[in-house]
Amino acid sequence: MKDQFKQEFTRRITCANKTQLVVIMFEMFHQEINDAMEYCKIGNYANMHAEITRSRNIVSELIK
Repeated sequence: MKDQFKQEFTRRITCANKTQLVVIMFEMFHQEINDAMEYCKIGNYANMHAEITRSRNIVSELIK
């Protein structure tokens, strides 16, 4: 995920209630998956795998 997105998500998380956190985490998941698809298109499988791993971690947190 790009630094600009990280900063924006961090800012939003600091001000969020529990319901908003779920929405933000879903948006983070969506961004990570989109990034993984972009890396796949250009053949950068190492970064694609890293993005998918981060996406899986987000889903694990949402399940808890």
